[in-house]
Amino acid sequence: MNRALRGLRVLVTRPAHQADGLCQRLEAEGAEAARLPLFAIEPTGEAALHAQRLAEAQACDGWIFTSTNAVRIAAELHAGPWPTSYAVGAATASALEALQRGQVVIAPEAGSSSEALLDRPELASVTGRRLLIVTGEDGRDLLQTTLEARGAAVETLPLYRRRAVEHEMERVIAEVELADAVVLTSGEALDRLWALTPPVSHASLLGRTLVVPSTRVQDKARELGFAAPLVPETVSDEAIVRRLLSWREAESKANTMTDTPTPPPAGPTPSPSLTAERAAPPPPASQRPSRAGAVIAWFLVLVLAGALGYGGWLFWDLRQNQLSLAQAHEHALRTLSRQATELESTTEQLSTRQSDLARVLQRESTDVAGLQGRIENSEKLMGRISDELQGGRTRFAMASVEQLLLLANDRLLLEHDIKSALVALQLADERLGQINDPRLFRVREAIAEERTRLQALPRPDLTSASLTLSSLIDRAENLPLRARVAPKQFGGSTRRSAIESPDQHWTQRIWSAVREAVSSLFLVRRDDNSATLRLLPAEDEAVLVHVLILKLESARVALLRGNTASFRESTRSAADWLRRYFRAEDPGVIAALAEIERLQPLELSAPPPDITGSLTLLRQALDQSSPQSGSRE
Repeated sequence: MNRALRGLRVLVTRPAHQADGLCQRLEAEGAEAARLPLFAIEPTGEAALHAQRLAEAQACDGWIFTSTNAVRIAAELHAGPWPTSYAVGAATASALEALQRGQVVIAPEAGSSSEALLDRPELASVTGRRLLIVTGEDGRDLLQTTLEARGAAVETLPLYRRRAVEHEMERVIAEVELADAVVLTSGEALDRLWALTPPVSHASLLGRTLVVPSTRVQDKARELGFAAPLVPETVSDEAIVRRLLSWREAESKANTMTDTPTPPPAGPTPSPSLTAERAAPPPPASQRPSRAGAVIAWFLVLVLAGALGYGGWLFWDLRQNQLSLAQAHEHALRTLSRQATELESTTEQLSTRQSDLARVLQRESTDVAGLQGRIENSEKLMGRISDELQGGRTRFAMASVEQLLLLANDRLLLEHDIKSALVALQLADERLGQINDPRLFRVREAIAEERTRLQALPRPDLTSASLTLSSLIDRAENLPLRARVAPKQFGGSTRRSAIESPDQHWTQRIWSAVREAVSSLFLVRRDDNSATLRLLPAEDEAVLVHVLILKLESARVALLRGNTASFRESTRSAADWLRRYFRAEDPGVIAALAEIERLQPLELSAPPPDITGSLTLLRQALDQSSPQSGSRE
């Protein structure tokens, strides 16, 4: 098996769950795959809401997926079928086709980027189409802004977020130093790796071969100082391995051409004098330098060479640090400049969107106002059509409702009859409900409010008060009058004794005779059939009781009619009559007075509320529905 990548160490920076496939293919080609995930993919935590939005977006003309992560999470949330699907690259397209959701998959013919997808003819004319971009948080907005500029209605659904993975500095330095090539699948991954690498190791990182997903990221890498980043056809595992194989093959060919031995240069034949000199015998021992001096000289040379070498290494290290710091400073300036440019562009886009949104809101407000006007006109037109179709029956029904409302006002204002007014209002509301005309809803609301006000009025217990008055009327004949007194015990007739005392004075005997003569003129007899004695004739006593009964009857009539003033006057007059002509110390009279005084402060009819509002609104509706609109009296 040909293992063309043997001896090559490749640093894979994909998320952990996406790195296995690429690492296995690299190892199958003989390379050593090292993992250093720079980001972790996490759902946004709104699965129920996103599933609902995907279900609602089935009516869209197409879904655009910006990564395999978006495809994977969308497949977990919605089982399909899906509308036409667009992929920014071959890997995303393969993930869509592997789902077998019955949708058409459209991907760029070459490259893996938003720009390449926008070059597809299917997205050239999208006026009036609805598109959904399924992506991650904080992604590029090139697709949305370009498609909206082309006339499409675009929605964005971020299903996941990228969380930066932290690594220890020592591990990052070690991985960079040991790697021969680094695979980066996004511009964010390039920025993250550059930020994790300390400045002293930037020079080592710049000496590594990068594999980047697009020419946009390639240009970004060149700005940082990388020599020749590699761009595969797509970001799929196969395409990345193929690009590394072609690069390794090109490197091998270049090394072969460099290592070919060159023949020694041709030159003139040495002269005989030189040959004689080389063959001459060494000088005598007296002419040779001493061995100790030679050792010292070589030692000094070695010390000098070591010092020069150490100084040169220090200078080279200082130079490298200066270069790294300069490159880092330059990169920071370029990054800040690029971010400032992007921020200005974003600000302009936001300002443009805000202006567009303000115009849209103003237009929608105008449309809503116009729609409300059309709805009102439609309601009026429907009411007129209904009246014409029903042959005027609605107007007759409304006229009967008007009579009921008039009756309710009459009963309340003239008779203070709250119960009858409530019944009339209820009947009017029921008839309006049968008519079921939208124009009469305000009339029904006014009737409901008037019924509530009537029901809130205080209602005394008239039945109890009427029964109390009836009881007082029944007991009036048994109440004792002041004109009756209790009988005294009369003895036998007081007569002078036939035999007077012999020692009684003659004056006393004369007085006794006169008293007996006078007392014989009157005759007092006992009435054993009555417990009291009458001071008035029976006819006069009957008149007093009858007057009391009439006063109580008058109070009951006023009670039934709800006339508070008359009721209070009648009860006051009845109480005064009791106190004047009946015995106040009698328990029955005391109880009757207490009952009358309890009833006297009753409020029989509170001030009635105004219930003319519903009648006014109904008459306005009758005026509008009449063939010849006019004022009603």
